[in-house]
Amino acid sequence: MMEKGFYHPDIGYWQTVGGNPVAEDYMDGTIEVPLKPGDNYVWQNGSWDFLPPAEPTPEEQRALMPSISKRQLRLTLVRNGISLSDLDAAIIAMGDEAVIEWQDASEYRRLHPLLNQVAAHLSLTQEQVDAMWQQALTA
Repeated sequence: MMEKGFYHPDIGYWQTVGGNPVAEDYMDGTIEVPLKPGDNYVWQNGSWDFLPPAEPTPEEQRALMPSISKRQLRLTLVRNGISLSDLDAAIIAMGDEAVIEWQDASEYRRLHPLLNQVAAHLSLTQEQVDAMWQQALTA
């Protein structure tokens, strides 16, 4: 079976398998093009141009960070000069749900809302938390 590639400016790219379709079988403006070489290619000016993938945003990078254990988190905070009494006071100040989340969790995700609230309460920037998170991964 032969694959063919087609492109239309309003629809984009598609491939067909089998049969013998031609551009005229599709809406006006459709052209036959070489098969797309990969995901990071875009049809422009009559050829496939490679576009490097966009750098992930800091938020996207944070979403990909592995979870850490409660032990890793607490050790890292203490090693960075944050006392457990200050940490506990911050969590208590956030209310009963925060206390339950903190006390009963066995691991933490970087973007969990509680962690961002604790960081803000302790006047930590997102970049400081990122650095500590990387430290915690080796704790």
